[in-house]
Amino acid sequence: MKIFQTTNIPDHHKEFKLSKKVNWYTWSKEMNDFLSIWSKEVRKINQIRRIYMSNQKYIHDTYALKTSKIENKELRKQLYDIVDSFYIFKHNSQPIFFTNMINEDITFNGLHCFFAALREILIRKMNDRWSVIYSPVYTRQKNNEGEFPLHYDMFIPKILFMIYNNVPQGKQGVSTFLSTKELEKILSKTKSFPSKKRKLVTEILRKTERQRDQYGAFWDLIHDENNEWYEELHDKMESKKEFVKFKKGEGFLVHDRLWLHGRTKTRKNPNVKRLIRFVFNTQKIIEKESIKV
Repeated sequence: MKIFQTTNIPDHHKEFKLSKKVNWYTWSKEMNDFLSIWSKEVRKINQIRRIYMSNQKYIHDTYALKTSKIENKELRKQLYDIVDSFYIFKHNSQPIFFTNMINEDITFNGLHCFFAALREILIRKMNDRWSVIYSPVYTRQKNNEGEFPLHYDMFIPKILFMIYNNVPQGKQGVSTFLSTKELEKILSKTKSFPSKKRKLVTEILRKTERQRDQYGAFWDLIHDENNEWYEELHDKMESKKEFVKFKKGEGFLVHDRLWLHGRTKTRKNPNVKRLIRFVFNTQKIIEKESIKV
């Protein structure tokens, strides 16, 4: 089944440089029809589990829903066809932006159940429980209402798919982006940043690490204010980062090692319904990394 179809850039995005550079998509007609019926079917489902996959629970936890909970057999059959489309999904190095992913017929709860079920089927297909993570929004972290600086999520899967639902109004919570190519240029021009550290950044991004938290390792290199290169590096990053304000039902898809992302300040902590964050590997990524399936 075709998952997405091209669409026009929303008018309110024409003020953002990156929004005008990327391709815009929405659900295909087939997917829109499926998700509309699905959203009605799952209204009363409350068996979504939150699974902690390691002791680093704010990094490696995921939502999951057993497909046996879906009583409609035809919907279950269609779900398996959709799984194949995600598995063979082809994506280049550029971000993809989305609009109208939540609408009058497709609800946030419907998508919540959809991605929780999708995760369960995909990990069986890939024979790897780390290959797909439907990651909850973390609401209890300190200073979560402040700016979230540019970062990589550094999950084991690489393709990051975000759909926004409960977003702050106005200029709060604006998404920020910076390409890895631009970061590499910045690091090479930051005189105070040691060459050994540049090599370490490259290693972190190119190596899939299953035993250590690479998120923290990268964060400390870039965002630790005690680093002698902090101010010089951050001034250069600030001058190059892109800003995009997403509204409800909009979102993006990026390769998490090719694009840093973050957000500006908000007045209050995000809640669990702020967004959907679905991170997955594709057949191409699995074959490239020689992960057995």
